Amino acid sequence: MNPTDKICGIAIGFILLLCSCNSDVENKSAEAKNPEDIEVEKFEFVNSTDKNFPIKIAVLNKTISDSTPTINFNDASGKLEVASGNKFCYQISEQAVDFVKKKQEIESGIFKITYNTDLADRIVYRAELPDGSNAFYHFVAVKKIQDKTYMFEDNASFQFTLADVNTMVEAIQKAY
Repeated sequence: MNPTDKICGIAIGFILLLCSCNSDVENKSAEAKNPEDIEVEKFEFVNSTDKNFPIKIAVLNKTISDSTPTINFNDASGKLEVASGNKFCYQISEQAVDFVKKKQEIESGIFKITYNTDLADRIVYRAELPDGSNAFYHFVAVKKIQDKTYMFEDNASFQFTLADVNTMVEAIQKAY
């Protein structure tokens, strides 16, 4: 066998090896792109364009909520309103929270209040009418981002389940 035949044989073998490896990579790539195999990110991040709230906000991914996320500044309340569908709506204001006073305020109404989470940076609670006919969940949280302290709370105009509130609290923990 002459040297040229050896080189051609080695080159052909090397090409065949590369082709078999490449097709395996292509197959794995095609498998990973299968829509059933891709886990949709739960949250997407949106920059607040309001100068008073220079933060990145986590909102429910629109493929999960079937709604385009909105962020609007409410001039009347001075709060940034964040929404992604009607099960993901909360407000942000630049202020610290005295949770003792906040809990007194919450408990001063007609609702029976039960706390699900009572931590230094957030409370999650269930508000139930005295007759037990309706119960909804709410939250208040604080988070320091850069050098400012922000208060996050659910939009009281909506009725939330515990799962809804937990999703919003999870999003707030991701804000920066």
